[in-house]
Amino acid sequence: MGEYVWVAHAGEDILSILQIDPFLEVDTLDITAQTGLKALGARRLAFDPKYGRLLVSCTYANCVGVIDVKEKKWVQTVYVGAAPTDICICDDTIVVCCAESESLWSIDRNSLNACGCMKLSGFPYSMNYSNQTILLCCMGLSSIISLDEQLNITNEYKLSNRPMHAIKLLNSKLVCSLLPNGDEQNGFLALLDDSDGKILEKIKMDTMPLAISVADKTIMAVDVSSSKLYIVDKKSFIVREKCNICSMPDDLLLMPNGDGVMISCMIDAKIMWIDYDGNVKDCIRTRKEPRGLAYCRTI
Repeated sequence: MGEYVWVAHAGEDILSILQIDPFLEVDTLDITAQTGLKALGARRLAFDPKYGRLLVSCTYANCVGVIDVKEKKWVQTVYVGAAPTDICICDDTIVVCCAESESLWSIDRNSLNACGCMKLSGFPYSMNYSNQTILLCCMGLSSIISLDEQLNITNEYKLSNRPMHAIKLLNSKLVCSLLPNGDEQNGFLALLDDSDGKILEKIKMDTMPLAISVADKTIMAVDVSSSKLYIVDKKSFIVREKCNICSMPDDLLLMPNGDGVMISCMIDAKIMWIDYDGNVKDCIRTRKEPRGLAYCRTI
């Protein structure tokens, strides 16, 4: 059984395959060579352990790529709306948010057929599925839309700041990153009440807070503008550490068994592996503009 992290690259039509132990690139998947497709803009990844498939949202090609991770082969292309920016697996459905067409697409997890499309205004940009809840950040409306596992809208939180990423917590709260509003000089990491969206607490970040990852006792968030990682105690919502990382962090991948997070850093073309105390476990150079990350375990 092998443990790997797959990496999507905005700058190349290639997916990198990183081995965990030792931590190094062991292979690549050349999308153009396998499909003839070019300039896809691979962005976010989701691994489906049930079928051994890796799902790739391709922003420029308006599609989702399906990869057999064992065979390292692109097996299917599913076309969706314009500019699919994020993807997640919810029960028996693959959910894709498409920013430019302002829509939420459903793909049957078994057949891989597109089976539904919901129109959503407000430029839906990022999405997370945690604790039986999908949270969708709509930058154009400065709102977070909450959906249940049947993709019914259960709430919409109207905010004064544009949200970049949000995750549902177990304690009737959600955590989100917020851009500066108006004449504000800083963005925030905010804790919200999930009943009404009221901000309960917030932590000042720099001008472009982005991805969030939540572990048992720790919340981690990156700021793109300052290239910093904020490590926050989940219970007290107080910053424990603030670490300098490589330039233009994009995605945060929570590793299994409490083994920290991996961070894709686009400008420096590096993948950093950092523990919950802010120590760098490892760091390797990869290909152009690494973006989405996914952990895969194969037999």
